[in-house]
Amino acid sequence: MADTDVDPVFVIDELRLRPGTLDAFLSAFHERYRAGAESRGQQLVHLLVSPPTTDAGLSHEVVILWSLNGIEGFWGMRSQNATPEVSAWWSECDAQWAESRTRRFAAAPEAIPALDAAGRIHA
Repeated sequence: MADTDVDPVFVIDELRLRPGTLDAFLSAFHERYRAGAESRGQQLVHLLVSPPTTDAGLSHEVVILWSLNGIEGFWGMRSQNATPEVSAWWSECDAQWAESRTRRFAAAPEAIPALDAAGRIHA
């Protein structure tokens, strides 16, 4: 359970999918990636698709917003993301569904001083 006194760090995954691959990607994400991400401390906040239509002729943008339990949760997740399973998932994602993808990290502005003060924590 997350400590409610800890400022969250957010993970923002953005993917541009090839036309016609939205359903396959979402199915694989829920069946094969989500549980592992959650076991690494990532809490799914939002899974958004744009445009909001199933027209198979369109490329879709997918935004996945995760929350982590502060700086400790961030470094704990980062220390586990180099596993062969995670690397294999993203390689498969690139080969089968994604035209491009990015991952960024963010926090509320008021959380930055505490995150800076905590520094890097080794999990």
